[in-house]
Amino acid sequence: MKTLETIFREWKPTKIHFGEGAIRKVGEIVSKYASNVLMVTGESSIKDSGIMGRITASLQRANIPYEIVAGVEPNPSKETVYRIAYHLLAGNYTCTLAVGGGSVMDAAKAAGILATAKEGDLDDYFGVGLVSQKIDRTSTH
Repeated sequence: MKTLETIFREWKPTKIHFGEGAIRKVGEIVSKYASNVLMVTGESSIKDSGIMGRITASLQRANIPYEIVAGVEPNPSKETVYRIAYHLLAGNYTCTLAVGGGSVMDAAKAAGILATAKEGDLDDYFGVGLVSQKIDRTSTH
């Protein structure tokens, strides 16, 4: 029971912010959790729509350094996940900001697992409970 209490008290869940005005607040929200950010996006619609410019302006207003990794395709390949993980590790980012649909979020989460574990192949984490076996999900990494 003590372990369960610790998990509930210390659990750091994924934060998803959405809705009217969310884009304007990105920098403010990120600054509560991180000192820098890796933004992960799809191929071009975020840029073409002007959303990326609004997000980067918000990050700049909050003085949050960022890098953009674009080009996540539908049903992302392992290569895409490894590319994102490389950027996370090389830049020592404290936050990942996935901007887009499910494929972007899935790729960013998978890359975050690899960058946190710093071992193994992506296939090592496919299956129920395999991530939790390798990563202490109650601590900050």
